[in-house]
Amino acid sequence: MEKTKFKITATQIIGIACLLLIVALAVTFCLPNWTISKGTQMSIFDETWLNYEKPYTSFIKDMKEQIKDAGLMDTSTDAFKKMGINDFVHPAAILTLISLFSFIFCPFKLGKPLGMAFSLATGVVGIWMYLCHPIYKLGATFGLGLGISIALTVLALVNIALAIAKAMKE
Repeated sequence: MEKTKFKITATQIIGIACLLLIVALAVTFCLPNWTISKGTQMSIFDETWLNYEKPYTSFIKDMKEQIKDAGLMDTSTDAFKKMGINDFVHPAAILTLISLFSFIFCPFKLGKPLGMAFSLATGVVGIWMYLCHPIYKLGATFGLGLGISIALTVLALVNIALAIAKAMKE
């Protein structure tokens, strides 16, 4: 019986690393992220997808107070005064959906530029979410989530460059 050689390329290894980072990012969404009134802890997953006993108006009030106390946003602006639940939910929902799509699609296009485009999108949206929305800067998983998003973006860019360079050689 003849042995078959299993050849794995650098782009496939980086693709697998990107998939693992996407899983790690999803795990950070389930970790306790904020402490709101009366010591209740919430994760990004809780805040985005699950109903909980506290009404959203209380959550928004608590988060606005924490944003004000931390000095993350000018509280006299209309953007702060009009801040509602959509300002908190939409970024995380977008990132969750892109991550899920990337996790499903990337294994089929492992090592291909199109597959890495989804990983790149996940990383870029993660960076956007953590840096552009003050609510996520208050979270306990801020540094971890941002670091994973940056690493995912860098790996995806490197992988796209390697795949394009390989395609140009052929």
